[in-house]
Amino acid sequence: MSIALSNRSKTFCLAPDFRLSLLLTWLWVLLPGTTAMAQLRGAPCQSGVRRIELPARPTLDVMDVCISPELSTTFVFDEEIARQTVTVEGAERFTRIEISDSTLRLIPSVKVLSGERLRLTLRFKGNSAPMGAAFWLAVHPAQAEALVEVFRQKRTVESCQQELADKDLQLRQCREENMRILSGAREPNGLVALLNAGLMDPRGISAKTFSKRSSPSSPGGLFEARSIVTYRSSQRVAVELWLRPLTNEPGWKIDDAALAGTGTHSLHVLSVRHQESLDEGALEQRVLIEAKATKEEAQGPFTLKLWDREGTRSIAFPGITFP
Repeated sequence: MSIALSNRSKTFCLAPDFRLSLLLTWLWVLLPGTTAMAQLRGAPCQSGVRRIELPARPTLDVMDVCISPELSTTFVFDEEIARQTVTVEGAERFTRIEISDSTLRLIPSVKVLSGERLRLTLRFKGNSAPMGAAFWLAVHPAQAEALVEVFRQKRTVESCQQELADKDLQLRQCREENMRILSGAREPNGLVALLNAGLMDPRGISAKTFSKRSSPSSPGGLFEARSIVTYRSSQRVAVELWLRPLTNEPGWKIDDAALAGTGTHSLHVLSVRHQESLDEGALEQRVLIEAKATKEEAQGPFTLKLWDREGTRSIAFPGITFP
């Protein structure tokens, strides 16, 4: 069965499946507030290239894409988009929004808040299904998905093969890391382990203590750094903080950290260790952050960012330097 829609002197016949797809697309993309009621499908921030396939029949599921203040996220579409239909919620809080025929680049400013979700909608050129797309831009305090490839039609064999190759590489890296952990359990610890792993040279480990006056503080005055000491060996750097809460902020547990330098320069954080959750119940908490860096890579300054598991609460300490 089909129905006829009259448009002046022209009549178009639409099959039921296409009518349903068209109707869902209108509800999904064009009507304000519709996607706000959709079921969110959250996912952790992905490293590398993120690939998303849009179903031919629109659903009410909306994909999360991680963005972060002052970090770039670029969408690449395999079909041309109608530039005038691109809408970004809270656009005034973005430093840059660049739109071309098949790409969209976003750089949020520091005005976006961790844990916030901003709605992105757009429509494609032509009348093929799906007619548009919607995403939730999930604000993370320190991580952003740099490149997101969006496929409107069936993906090519080459694209699938590349994704499989990326997954194989990640799996191989995980296996190698597990082997290092298992082998490390049978090897000596302490200074001998550092020397054996090549993490310390004859110059030993250098340390730098920030004075009380020069210690960076977290914006907003949530925590005070009672003590900050940075360390550097031949291949590693570390930051030791003693934090004291300054407010009655509810207790929260640090899950991860980042050491962000100027521009796109940042250090690869290897581990984050702390004694207990950050709350007003304890006078001080000790936090240790270790990152991979040579002497040249450790040239700062860096901003140390700490956040909880949900990515909704974070603290930052600018001006971190290493000896």
